[in-house]
Amino acid sequence: MDASAWAAWYAAVLSTIVLVREIHKSGGLTAITKRLSRTISLEDAAQQFYQVARYKDSYWAVAADGTQEKRTEQEKLIYCAHALTSGEIEWTGVCAPSKLREKIEPKDVKHGSFINGLDRVMGRDGRTVFRSVRLDKKGLRKLIRRLDEGHMLFSDKPLDDSAVG
Repeated sequence: MDASAWAAWYAAVLSTIVLVREIHKSGGLTAITKRLSRTISLEDAAQQFYQVARYKDSYWAVAADGTQEKRTEQEKLIYCAHALTSGEIEWTGVCAPSKLREKIEPKDVKHGSFINGLDRVMGRDGRTVFRSVRLDKKGLRKLIRRLDEGHMLFSDKPLDDSAVG
């Protein structure tokens, strides 16, 4: 091998080391993949919606917290997940035993139910169960931005972009 080949090999090794170090610093490959993904898990989406609703003092957060009874954290997230069914968000899931991710029809989302917390969604037919449910991030951001409209709020706080994942 001549000197230029060694120099190219050495540069490739160094750049690989730098890349691996950066991946490790940012939380690993899973964190990078999660950030670049176009979808978000149903539980994370409900949590983001609840966070912004609380920040904006929206009636969604007040209703999720419950007026008379104390609700658990999971019950609050389920309430917010129901709020997400009213938007134009694309939902996807896996219908066992298949391993293919498929689009969940809006009518199944709107008239379906949640099983075992937010782990599974049952379609409106009462037989089809979707697991690993994920929502489109772009649609979620649009719905969260609508919380900034006056008819969904109790307060006039401006929406902070850091609150919308």
